[in-house]
Amino acid sequence: MSSSIRRLDSLVEHTIGLKLQRNAKRLSPLSQRRLFLWLLLAADVGWLALALAATYVIRFYSPVPIFVGGFELRPQFYQWVSLILIPVWIALFWAFGLYD
Repeated sequence: MSSSIRRLDSLVEHTIGLKLQRNAKRLSPLSQRRLFLWLLLAADVGWLALALAATYVIRFYSPVPIFVGGFELRPQFYQWVSLILIPVWIALFWAFGLYD
């Protein structure tokens, strides 16, 4: 009895697998590459923004002696610098072939 159940299970899994394969829409290799590059670009922008935000927090809010001092906090200035630096970094990544 258990062998017939196993056969039935394998038949059902095989049939479901075939139906899923027939109904699945596949992206062309070119579309897959474009999607991957866009996702990679979005991830790079996100990580760069996170890194710049972390440097700001570490620089102005950490108690590390080298950073302690009477510095003026200007978050708007650093936002503008970040908005300029992120595209520059992405352009450098592109120029050095990291998106090829």
